[in-house]
Amino acid sequence: MQKQDDEINVIDSLSFFRNIFTSIGNVVKGFLSFTFRNIILLIVFFVIGLAGGFVHYKFSKPVYSSEMTLVSGYIDNYICSQIIEKLQDYVEDDIPELLGEKLGITTEDAKKIKKIRFSNFDEETADEYKYADTIVPRMPFRVSVLTTDYSVYPLLQNAIMNYFEKNPFVIQQKNIRQTNNQFIINKIQIQQVELDSLKKVVSNHLVPRGAQNGFVFGQPLDPLNIYREVIGLYKEELEIKTDIILTAKNIRVVQDFEVREKPYRPKFLLSIAVFGMMGVVLGYLICIPKALFRR
Repeated sequence: MQKQDDEINVIDSLSFFRNIFTSIGNVVKGFLSFTFRNIILLIVFFVIGLAGGFVHYKFSKPVYSSEMTLVSGYIDNYICSQIIEKLQDYVEDDIPELLGEKLGITTEDAKKIKKIRFSNFDEETADEYKYADTIVPRMPFRVSVLTTDYSVYPLLQNAIMNYFEKNPFVIQQKNIRQTNNQFIINKIQIQQVELDSLKKVVSNHLVPRGAQNGFVFGQPLDPLNIYREVIGLYKEELEIKTDIILTAKNIRVVQDFEVREKPYRPKFLLSIAVFGMMGVVLGYLICIPKALFRR
């Protein structure tokens, strides 16, 4: 009895799926039949859509895209992203006057900016530090800008860098770091002078203890160690001076904005494809009521 019930369930399942596939097949056949009956009208609307796409491509105002890569010496990438998003808020709210004021550019140039976007140069590494306690302030990031005039990119690059530099937190951190570095350099230079004096004293009071196989020094101070200390201080001074140069500005450019004369949009093939599909959809929307009215 159980076996018979199982066979009935299998047959019912097969019948169910067969009915589904049959219904799908009927829908597809009905759709194809409807399409062939109205093929001329659909082709006409498709051609009209293609023409509309060409007109859109030809007469739409071009938009250009470019990006630059930056790295900050004082603030982490999250804060940098907030600064850039604030500029994008001015763009979305259509406040070119305020955007121009913040960036130090004219209102006319600010009106040409359509989008400003932040992205990490290495998203995987950024995600690893997203919820960690460690902050990596010198991770490169990208700033992408869409504009209606590609000639503003050089101006905009300097404007964005200056905008970061004017951040009050950055100014404070930079002053503290520069002051501390200069203090350390002054201390190193004083130590260098003292070691130079000590080196001369030791060199002038060397007493040879034997004539064979070189000199054996009897002094408690080894002049070689003094030379090593002088070289170590010199290397430390070079490292700090390098840090002063690298952190003289908050933002350093890794890669400049690339001026591209080819528009980012509109794209010819995309315009043609989208408007062509819109024409076909419009054709169906007109044909369906006509078919229902005939019935």
